Amino acid sequence: MRPRTFLGGALALAITTQAQGQALCPSVGQRPMIFGQLVFQVVYPPDPGGADANPSDVFYLDFQSGDPPSLVKAPLPSGMMDALNPVFSPDGAAMVFTAVANNRHDIFYWPIGSSAAPINLTGASPSPNEDARFSRDGSEMVWKSDCNLFVAPFSYDSSHQPVLGASTQIVTGSCGQTSEASAPTFSPSAGSANPTAGSVFYFLGSTGPSGAAPEKIAAYSFSSRTSAAPFAQSAQNYYYFPVVGSTSSRLFYVSGGGSDKIFTYANADAISGSATAFAAADVNSDDSDPTPVDDDLFVFSRDHNVGGNASYELYLGQPSTNQCWSLTSWVSFPNGDNVLGATYAPVATTPWSLNGPNYHPGNAASAPGSAGGARWWW
Repeated sequence: MRPRTFLGGALALAITTQAQGQALCPSVGQRPMIFGQLVFQVVYPPDPGGADANPSDVFYLDFQSGDPPSLVKAPLPSGMMDALNPVFSPDGAAMVFTAVANNRHDIFYWPIGSSAAPINLTGASPSPNEDARFSRDGSEMVWKSDCNLFVAPFSYDSSHQPVLGASTQIVTGSCGQTSEASAPTFSPSAGSANPTAGSVFYFLGSTGPSGAAPEKIAAYSFSSRTSAAPFAQSAQNYYYFPVVGSTSSRLFYVSGGGSDKIFTYANADAISGSATAFAAADVNSDDSDPTPVDDDLFVFSRDHNVGGNASYELYLGQPSTNQCWSLTSWVSFPNGDNVLGATYAPVATTPWSLNGPNYHPGNAASAPGSAGGARWWW
C-alpha cells in the first residue's frame, strides 16, 4: 500500500483500512544520537462535512533543543490550508512547503519561528505548484508545476529575502494521464557551479484510470537534457519517492508490488549494480518517505494499525546494523492520522528567532543561541 496517491495533480493521503498487525521496530537499547533538524507533515482525520477534506500541518523539530525536542508549527494564515511536503531552505533556517491558497497549490517560504506569514514563491505562475527541492549547493530549486518539472536559480537579496529566478522546464508530463512527473530531487553534483553535471530524479505517477501502469522512477540528465530510467525496474512493481539528502551520497526510493519497502543505491551520481533493501522492513507494514541523516542513518515513515486504520509514524533506521527505532517514544508528535514527508538537515547556518505564537518549547528554554554553526540552548 502506498501512503500517498496523486488525485487530479494534487498530493493527498490515501488513508485506508487493512487487516494487518501492528508493525513496530523491534530494536531496543541505546539509539544513535541525531544532531540536526527535521521538518515533517501531520495529516489529521478528515472533517466530515467540513471545507477541508484532508487537513494537514507542517512542523519543525530541533533535535538539540532538549529532551523531548521542541516543535514549531508553521502558521497558516486565513485562506491557507493543507500544508505538506516540507523541506529546508538552502541555509537551513527556513521551511519551504506546499499549501493550498486561493484554491490552488503553491510553494511557500517561512523562516522557522517567525510570526510573519509564509512567502509565496510561485504565486506568479499560471499553474499550481508543489514538491520543491533544492540542489546541494543551494543555487537552484526544482519543483512540479501542474504535471511538469521546472528548475530555477534560487538566491537571497540583501535583506535575506528569498529570490526565485526565471524558470526552465526540464520535464514535460501528461496532465491527468499516466506520466505525470512528481517528487523531483537533485543528485549531489547538480547545481549552477557546473550546469551540465548531475541529474534530477523523479517519478512518473499513475494518475490515470484504474489499472494504469505502476509508477516508475526516471532521471533527467543536465548533460544530455533527456530523461531515462536510472536503473532496471520491474514492470509489475511500482517505484516512487526518490530522495537524495543534503548529507548523504545515497539515492533512496520506495518500491513494492504489495507492501512498500525502502531501497538505496550508494552513489546517486554513479548508479551501478543492484539496490540494497532496508533489511529491518516488516512484512506486515509499509515503509515510505525516507530522508537520509548521513550515510548510516535515515528517518522514514512506517504504518501501524490503529482501530483498523493504517497510519504512519516516524522511525530512525540504520542499514549497517539492520535496526530501527520508533521516534514516537522520544518525541511528542502532534495527534494525527499520519506523520509523513520528513526531511532532515544539519543545523542552520543563519541565526533565527523564536518570536512566533507557534513555538512549543517542551523542556527547552525559549532563547536560542549558536556556537560554531550549531544551535545550542541556555
